[in-house]
Amino acid sequence: MAAHLPAKTQTRDQITAEVAVRAVPTVVWDRLAAFDQYATWGAPIRMKGEARPGGTVAYSVRARFA
Repeated sequence: MAAHLPAKTQTRDQITAEVAVRAVPTVVWDRLAAFDQYATWGAPIRMKGEARPGGTVAYSVRARFA
């Protein structure tokens, strides 16, 4: 799976990022839905819930300060 660097925009209340991924959509979804694997990415986010259409997801983000 390959990805380009994200394009970012930022306003006072919102930050968005976009990434183009060259992979089969089911592979991307499987990786994104594997919440228990996020820690192996070094991601400062924790996810819980149902990764499905109509599902409920809760998340928390650990702030990292230098």
